[in-house]
Amino acid sequence: MITESTRADIEAGSETYFVRGSVVVDPGYAAIYTYARSADEEIPKLEEGQSLEIDGDPWMVDKETQPPLRISQGRLIELMEERGLGTKATRADIIQKLYDRGYVFGNPPEPSETGIAMYRAFHDYVPRMATPEMTAELESDMDQIAAGKTTKDEVLRISREMLHTTTTELEEKREDLAKQIWSGMDEDKFLGPCKVCEEAGRKHEDGSPNRLRIIELKGGKRMYGCEGWDRDNPDSPDSCPVSGPLPGRGYDLWRLEERCSICGEMPRLTVKGFRGRPWKLCLNDDCPSMVEMRQKREERKRAQEARKAAAGADGSGDGAAPTVNGRRRRRKPSPQTARRKPARSKSAK
Repeated sequence: MITESTRADIEAGSETYFVRGSVVVDPGYAAIYTYARSADEEIPKLEEGQSLEIDGDPWMVDKETQPPLRISQGRLIELMEERGLGTKATRADIIQKLYDRGYVFGNPPEPSETGIAMYRAFHDYVPRMATPEMTAELESDMDQIAAGKTTKDEVLRISREMLHTTTTELEEKREDLAKQIWSGMDEDKFLGPCKVCEEAGRKHEDGSPNRLRIIELKGGKRMYGCEGWDRDNPDSPDSCPVSGPLPGRGYDLWRLEERCSICGEMPRLTVKGFRGRPWKLCLNDDCPSMVEMRQKREERKRAQEARKAAAGADGSGDGAAPTVNGRRRRRKPSPQTARRKPARSKSAK
């Protein structure tokens, strides 16, 4: 079957529509074996200026333009190579550092509020340091040294001048830059609005709602609490008591939903440990997702205990092999079941 890809612009009143599809030039075997043809992709052959009649009444379809897909780690490495950033041995490590420092999370990488604030701060106050050209220039100079096109002393001189200029600008605007970065780091700790405060009518002076936030404790522990809590007067009716535990610093936490789409009560987080898959955590213990998670955990625990009990019963019944110091000792086979080695025939001398 031979087809041609076609796009047609169709004018209907004051609006212009377009359609893309394939025009069949030669159906070939598909004229008989019709299953090889796709009605959704085929359009009739059209000519410029041709009038088309509407088949039935027109209808409208509600759709929204979807954002482009995020760049994967593999594509990010390709872009770094195209722009001359890093080397084959260091590009993957550079991406890992972005994760380790909390600038991105998830897979494909998604920038955190800290990462966005870091970029905006450098872009506003030290624009040269925020561009890939500066790093690419340093990488290019290293390659020229390896190729013998320039000397190490010359590259050091140029690099020092470049870095001294940027660090001088950085020191002059240090406080403003730090405030912008700190605001991004604080924003990453906020999880979502507090529903208890909303129902009680507690708000900030500017009318914004009180929010739940992550609180770092000593010993690597974490908890969440409402910023409407009054430390000086916790028993006050204007103080919000909402709080609870969170996984410790060995886990990466990032906000999934400001209000859980399942229960609609509390924020929902994504939790990623050092090992294993990420899992979803709703701060509402009565959320159906958390109830189901606890039930599955209990089922796995009961199944594990049942396996242990079955293994213990098999080892304590009649005919079980004796144990020494908790280890099972191999029993000697009976003469009837023991394998006998065939006797070697002696060859005549």
